[in-house]
Amino acid sequence: MLYENKRIIGSSGEMFVSGTLQIGELFQIQLIGGVAEAFDLYGEVNDRQHPYPFLVQVKTTAQDERYNANSIKTPVLDEKLKWLADRPIPTFVAGYDLIEHRMFIAPAYNTKTTYPSIPLLHEVNLLNHTAAVSTLNQLKRDVINYWQRLNIANYKDYYISQL
Repeated sequence: MLYENKRIIGSSGEMFVSGTLQIGELFQIQLIGGVAEAFDLYGEVNDRQHPYPFLVQVKTTAQDERYNANSIKTPVLDEKLKWLADRPIPTFVAGYDLIEHRMFIAPAYNTKTTYPSIPLLHEVNLLNHTAAVSTLNQLKRDVINYWQRLNIANYKDYYISQL
């Protein structure tokens, strides 16, 4: 095994995912790391008028056997997943392979969803810029759709602050 220190594995994955999510300049990402309870990255759609936010929990692996048939072996604890899903903001989990530098992202919206390992459905392929941007555009559409369906812009305009 190349990596043995879990802290280094985790922080390396967080940094790689942070950079990977910024391919194509669709998002601005802030690395939070171990500061927050159950998310590592704070992201915003790269749009001055509508910088819709989202959160990402990163799970990293550097083990020899990193994959199952349909998933990367990057388990997300149920309590962290519940914490994410309970946030009133779009939330995602990302699995990162430090050996092959592959990243997979999945939604974390539903408290009934579990991720004993993250599915291989949405890969952000670092070796194929077009494919990476395509997957990131799907993520961007998901974040925008979430906020637009809430109609948050109109809600905020009419909210009466208690301060």
